[in-house]
Order: sequence, then structure tokens, then C-alpha cells
Amino acid sequence: RHRTLPATLEWTAGLVSPHEAAFLQAMAVFSGSFDPEGALAVSATTRPEAMARLALLADKSLISTDIDGDRIAYRLMDTTRSHCRERMLSSGDLAAVQQRHAEHICAVLERATVEWEQRPANEWGASYGRFIDDLRGALEWTSRDDTNRVLRIRLTLAGILLWNHFSLTEECRVQVSRAVRELDATGLSGTELEMKLKLWLGGSSMFTEGLKPVAMDTLQRALEIAERAGNGDYRMRCLIMIGVYQLCT
Repeated sequence: RHRTLPATLEWTAGLVSPHEAAFLQAMAVFSGSFDPEGALAVSATTRPEAMARLALLADKSLISTDIDGDRIAYRLMDTTRSHCRERMLSSGDLAAVQQRHAEHICAVLERATVEWEQRPANEWGASYGRFIDDLRGALEWTSRDDTNRVLRIRLTLAGILLWNHFSLTEECRVQVSRAVRELDATGLSGTELEMKLKLWLGGSSMFTEGLKPVAMDTLQRALEIAERAGNGDYRMRCLIMIGVYQLCT
């Protein structure tokens, strides 16, 4: 049976052209469902090509389609996804696709951060909650290559609201801690990126590890950068968190 399944997948992939097969394999980089925008980003094709190939692959039942109102999403079966990833790995294409995937997820979550104050929380969560696993995969990929340090920091910062919305506070603390350790190597110490990361690190540490002096030191560092940058919004956020710490102690 184990030998038959790969043979069946190979036979099915033979029903499409090499370009369509490469497109299908690129979709395996997603952890779950994906939309046309994501398919376009990771496949490095034009929009008409991406839409045509999605329609063809759905018609041949190589990908499944889920329509919810105006939103359309696609998904690969787990067996198909695993097989396609193995094909990309053997062909040497996996790294390039994973890089495009990480950059796409970063762009999506940066847009989500902008929309946070513009949309109802439940609507925002419904739109972006499906990206949690893709965020985890992108962070794992970028951690393997030092040239991706800045992208990893951007991904972490972009994912903070998502972790916070779904109360994944410990996961947030762990990932932000890792990003903070990369700041010196990337030359981003003292920037507003450090300010934002330190604010969330101080808060998440306080709520997961208790009222330890290191949490206050982290918040004070974020406040220092906010005051130096003249960022009134983050200065107020820092003062609120410092006030919470002092009230609790």
C-alpha cells in the first residue's frame, strides 16, 4: 500500500503539464488552506496563469475548493502535500518556494496589523486566524538561515497581534525573545522595532513568568526608545504596562 500510494500520486501528476505540476508542488508549502493571492505569491507566476492553473487542478481533483461567501480557499490533501514537498526537495526547488512563502506571510500579517483597528475583532480573527500555522512554518524556515534574520524579526512583529488575539501568550513570548536576540546582529538595536518587541516581550513575560525584574527592565527599555523617538502612542503603551507591573507588586 505504501508503494502504491506514491505511484498513484505520480500517475495523477502525470495528467498535467510540467509547469502545472510545478505549480501544484509549490502549493504544498502552505500548512493548510490558501487563497489565490497566496498561490500567486509562492508560484511566481502571473495572476491569469495562477487562476487558470488553480481552476485546472481543482477540475482534476488535485486540490480541493472551499467557497465561503465571497471568499474562495484551496487545500491539498495531506498525502498530496507530503508527496509534493518531497518532489520539491529532490528537485532543489523547495528553498525558493519557502522563501517566497515566508515573504508572503509577512506581507499578509503586516497588512493585518494595519487592519486591526479598522475591523471588528471577530471578523479580523476569522480572516487571519488561518495563518497561524503558516506563520509558524515561515518562522521555522527563516531561523535556518542567518541572511533571513531581518525577515524573521519582521515576521515575529507582524505575528504578535495574531498570537495575542488567540491568547497564545507563551508562544508569543518565546518567539519575541528569539527575535530580540537577533537585534544586535541585524543592527536594529535602538530602533522602533526593538521598542515594539520589548514592549510585547515585557508584557508577555509578566503574564507568563510572573512579576520579575527582567520584565520591568524590558518595559523600561521600550519606554526609553519611545521617548527618544517621540512616539507618544508607544510611550503611553509602555507607561500602562509599567503601571500594571507596579500595581501588582
